[in-house]
Amino acid sequence: MLSFNQRIIRILLGGIIITATVILFVVWSAATNLVKTQTGESLEIASTVLNETLIERQNQLLTAAHVLTADFGFIQALATQDADTLQSALGNHAGRIGADILFTINSNYSMTCSVSPCFDYNGMLRDQTFIENIYSTGGTQAYRFLDGQLYQLIMLPVKKAGVTQIAGVGFKLDDIFLRRLSQVVHSEIMIVLGSNSQPEAVIASSLTQLTTMTVLQGSQSLNWIDVTLQQTSGYMVRAALTGGSLPDGINVYIAHDVRPVLDQFLDLQLNVLLMALSGIALALAVGMYQARKLSEPVDQLLAAAHNIARGDYTQSVTIDANVSELAHFATTFEKMQVQIRERETRIRYQAEHDALTGMINRARAEVMVNEKLQNSRSFQVLAIKVVGFRTINDLYGYANGDFCIKTLSTRLLRWPGICARLSGGEILYIPDEPLEEIQLETLRLILEQPIERSTLIIPVKIQIAEIWCPQNIDDAEDVFRKINIIFDEAYRSNRWLVRYETSLEEQYLRRLSIITELKQSLAADGDELSMVYQPKLALRTMQVVSMEALIRWNNAKLGFVPPDEFIGIAEKAGLIEQVSQWVIRRTIRELAEFRRAGYTFTVAINLSSQDIQNEALLTMMSRTLEEHGLTPADLALEITESDLLADARQASETLSRLKEAGHKLAIDDFGTGYSSLAYLKNLPVDTLKIDKSFVLNLSNDTDDQRIVHTVLSLAAIFELNVIAEGVEDEQALNILQDWGCTMAQGYYISKPQSVKDMLLWLKRTPYLKQQAEKVPATH
Repeated sequence: MLSFNQRIIRILLGGIIITATVILFVVWSAATNLVKTQTGESLEIASTVLNETLIERQNQLLTAAHVLTADFGFIQALATQDADTLQSALGNHAGRIGADILFTINSNYSMTCSVSPCFDYNGMLRDQTFIENIYSTGGTQAYRFLDGQLYQLIMLPVKKAGVTQIAGVGFKLDDIFLRRLSQVVHSEIMIVLGSNSQPEAVIASSLTQLTTMTVLQGSQSLNWIDVTLQQTSGYMVRAALTGGSLPDGINVYIAHDVRPVLDQFLDLQLNVLLMALSGIALALAVGMYQARKLSEPVDQLLAAAHNIARGDYTQSVTIDANVSELAHFATTFEKMQVQIRERETRIRYQAEHDALTGMINRARAEVMVNEKLQNSRSFQVLAIKVVGFRTINDLYGYANGDFCIKTLSTRLLRWPGICARLSGGEILYIPDEPLEEIQLETLRLILEQPIERSTLIIPVKIQIAEIWCPQNIDDAEDVFRKINIIFDEAYRSNRWLVRYETSLEEQYLRRLSIITELKQSLAADGDELSMVYQPKLALRTMQVVSMEALIRWNNAKLGFVPPDEFIGIAEKAGLIEQVSQWVIRRTIRELAEFRRAGYTFTVAINLSSQDIQNEALLTMMSRTLEEHGLTPADLALEITESDLLADARQASETLSRLKEAGHKLAIDDFGTGYSSLAYLKNLPVDTLKIDKSFVLNLSNDTDDQRIVHTVLSLAAIFELNVIAEGVEDEQALNILQDWGCTMAQGYYISKPQSVKDMLLWLKRTPYLKQQAEKVPATH
């Protein structure tokens, strides 16, 4: 951690260093741009001069060629083919125009030249296409290698006085020519084989071959290190254009020496560095002095800040300083202390209270409950929940929902004790004195008074959870957890007041375990879940005509869990669709086993109202039947009567579609759902299934006998089949048979069995004739 003095010195040093760096950068940038500009201009001039020179030489060659081809003596020499005379004529003409070479090529592709002995030009003579193009185009300008030397050539056809030959004249592009030209343009010129970064050989250069290779392979751009440390190769290189096409791989480069300019820049750079070092030394002296002047009042401000950080807002902040900003800073510290005290009070209130009702919130309630638990004194905790608070928000709007909570809070705050809002529609109330049963009833009546706002009258219903502390309570979080358990029981039992009991928690934990284990069993698709089948007997023929598929769950942790228990929990936990999918797939698969064994009876499965309104589930059922080669007529559906009553119109529409598809439909547990003839006549069902509670004691209970007889009469009127479940003895079976009941099922006939055991039972039961004698299934 740096001190204030050190930071001031660092800031001054940093500023000077940055300034010096910027100056160096500006100088470097300016010098670099200057060098690049000047060098670029020099290279451009040199390139222009080179190209103009080559063009001028080309024009000279062209003039010389035309003069040569028009000379009568030269044409006469060509006509006579006198080698000595021709070579002498070529030599004389070459001397007059300063050409390095004159030559002729006859129609037999043989050559005569101005030098002796004549060079080996076979390379050019072998290029017959090139020679023919000269005849056809009237001449050409080209760069050619002749005997290892690069020449600039002009070649013209000669067609006079019966002579048909080619005359050529050329200049060498050699070191001597390039050095003379280099002195004019003040730049070096190089002709190389290959690129400048990878030269293969030097053909001609104004420099030595070694220097040429070094220049070409060296740096061709300026960078900071090269400029500062003078480590460049000294030249910037650029490719030069020529007036004609060079042979493949041959390139011309121009190089310019930049070292004279860089030498001037080095002096400027050293001057800037010396100035920067002087500034740094001066800054150190000034910084140390100013740091001492500022550090003392800053230390005083730091001490005041430490006091504020410790929560001491009463100390006066005074400093000895001539700097107005520091004095203003001290005054600001004084004001800040006042504002912090006010803000802290406001934040503490907001952190501990509910903004809507003004009650303390859950966090503050947790602290207060823990404090009361530490005193070990018995006290009563009441949790009040608005039943269907979300529905109130949905029906009347959130503004009216908030108004309801505020009104209930106002009513409750009149009662002495601690009130806290736990969540949207939940309030915690700890009375100063425990409330007895009659007082709780009075509180309920007060809170459930309808709430009026404008033209609205909003009915309110509450549930109360009661816990006595500190009995079996660990802390406030344990209280809140037990409140959730009590409200869960209140919801299930539809009671307005539920007191905490240990058994409630055990039941709650079991429900949680059932949900957890059921999820795992459904996901694993192992052998914990299984289907059993109970036969249905047609009482007219005493033959098995159908089976009811029943789910069983034998969990490794929970043991056997009755369907009546886990099905209800699955519905509330949102798992019923997964359970129904599993049941449908497994039942259809095992129904296919019955079909393969030769049995034609139907199998019935139980579906809830959620299931028959789930289009995806019904589609899956239809698809699974098709996959196993079955039809809807093979699978009967049983729907609980209470589910149908919940939405009879919707149920009727869905059941009609299922019946049209071919499914047999039955109302399960008929008689337990306060049946109405008005809806019964509109439901497209085939069968009524009398609940076993009316059949178990049918032999002895006259009331059950009246109910069963009435149901059978009612079914006869509506032309419906009737299944009696729960047949436990022969006497009950005989009574049902005598009264005209269609079918019966129960332990007297057979207990529910797995598909494997049921196949064995079917082989030995007297209730099943040979396949040829079977009565068609009616359900």
